[in-house]
Amino acid sequence: MYTFALLLLPVVLAFYFVQSEKKVNIILLITGSVTGFLVFALKEFLTLSHRIVPLSVGSNFAYLFFREAFLPIVILYGIFFLISKDDLHFKFDAFFPLVASFYCVFLPYNVATSPEAKTAFELLAKPLLTLCLLGSLSHGLILIKESINGKKILLVPAIALIIISFALPAFAEALFLTAAPVFSYTLITIFSLLLTGGSSFLTKIKI
Repeated sequence: MYTFALLLLPVVLAFYFVQSEKKVNIILLITGSVTGFLVFALKEFLTLSHRIVPLSVGSNFAYLFFREAFLPIVILYGIFFLISKDDLHFKFDAFFPLVASFYCVFLPYNVATSPEAKTAFELLAKPLLTLCLLGSLSHGLILIKESINGKKILLVPAIALIIISFALPAFAEALFLTAAPVFSYTLITIFSLLLTGGSSFLTKIKI
């Protein structure tokens, strides 16, 4: 039942590891995974009761945006960015392996403990949305790196891509939790896939 949610990110990460032209530091993968286990353990032991889901898109969006996307990513990557002695290019390139390895643990935990754990959204759409989030954020950082290297025109699209990427998964799940029409969060999922594909293309063209 949970096979897709369990295996999607590890398989993509393994593919990234194999096909990457740059050497992936195994320490990044270990750090991300261990951090995921620590967060999982802390939430499991310190949380006394499960959250009661309100019938409010705004409340659910805020909760999911901060608790499952923005804060975990910003704190994990922010700490790494500040304490790492590596050059700026390595720090940008380290984002995907570091954060994806964290979500290899954090995502299955969120799916398994969700009040809607056995639904198609949680088992299929949520893993896809999480992958799109990480992919698009990674592409956004690549564009920021290119803007630092002189392509200033890419800075605004990069910032817009990062903001939209953070918002889409939380918005889709908030709609799902409040019993919005299926097509609404399905369209967001499809748009997220297209956005990730389009941003990947943008990182490869010469501007």
